[in-house]
Amino acid sequence: MASDLAQEVAQQVIDRVHGIWLQNQNLYPAGYAVFFGPVWFRPKLMLIGLNPGGDESCFSGKKEVLVAREQPMEYITYRNDSTYPIAGRTADIFESIGLMDLLSKSMKNNINFFRSKKWTELPKQHASECIKLLLSVIYKVEPWAILCESIGAFDILYRDLMKNHPHSLKTIKNDRNKRIYVSALREVCVSPQILIGITHLTGSYSRPLTTDKEQIKEKLKNDLHRTFQST
Repeated sequence: MASDLAQEVAQQVIDRVHGIWLQNQNLYPAGYAVFFGPVWFRPKLMLIGLNPGGDESCFSGKKEVLVAREQPMEYITYRNDSTYPIAGRTADIFESIGLMDLLSKSMKNNINFFRSKKWTELPKQHASECIKLLLSVIYKVEPWAILCESIGAFDILYRDLMKNHPHSLKTIKNDRNKRIYVSALREVCVSPQILIGITHLTGSYSRPLTTDKEQIKEKLKNDLHRTFQST
């Protein structure tokens, strides 16, 4: 079954990432995190950030275990946890646009699977392998829409997923001339149909203002509804 294949692919990625960590614990003392909820075949939505945050206290040292399919995506579970602000702010946006069920059944990964408090502090020795593993997940589970949790994550994935395929590109900037929303929509119905990027909701430098959030909500709602109506 396709769902079993998705689980198999996910386990292979976890095995590989855990193996890298075992051999490089000095580089990655805060460990890693690969999947933030159940793994699905052909999920409507996949969220992708740069890398998981946290420190040594967030990682047990044990190999990650796949989450049971009856569980919601992690942002739903930890929506009200003040130590996990990205969960609450993302859930708030999806609730405001009437798409909480979509978020609950989404997948969540990162471009780099190893933890750090800041992206700039993360060693990049295994960055290229993490990208290859992430792309293998994307190609095999076939998400219909991908939401990048930062503009930087969008730029990285755009090169591999969209740049060489016919698509329409939309960019929204705020009054400070900063990109707050970008989307690339394929002209043919293949996975991923759309790649979206938003400014990081908890970033220390690019955190969106209230007016930015309203634009993000409007564009996200329109793009997701339009994408799924075409399926």
